[in-house]
Amino acid sequence: LGLYPGGAMIPFAQAKTLAHLGRFLVMHNATSMGYDDAVCTTEKGVILETAFANLFWRSRSDKQQRLFTPSRDLLLYFGSSLQCLLETAQRDLQLTVVLQANGSWAVDDASP
Repeated sequence: LGLYPGGAMIPFAQAKTLAHLGRFLVMHNATSMGYDDAVCTTEKGVILETAFANLFWRSRSDKQQRLFTPSRDLLLYFGSSLQCLLETAQRDLQLTVVLQANGSWAVDDASP
């Protein structure tokens, strides 16, 4: 999994009918660099999604049982699969879903 260079400005990212235009560019860039996919970020490094997948995570140090994902207010495709996963996490796993919109989780914050 690579990192798409610079901020990913995918036109029509939130529109299903045209959402794949920029995604193929992201995927092409990733595969040309030897990766299977690439993480897209804003220009400030805020994590959005990959070329064809949503991202979500839990912090190892988080004792509040929270599931994080980028906010639907950001320029990403917030589809029905992610919505279903978040609803299931809340209902069946009793996780609190946190939609990150303010850049409090950025690439620089990621640790191995």
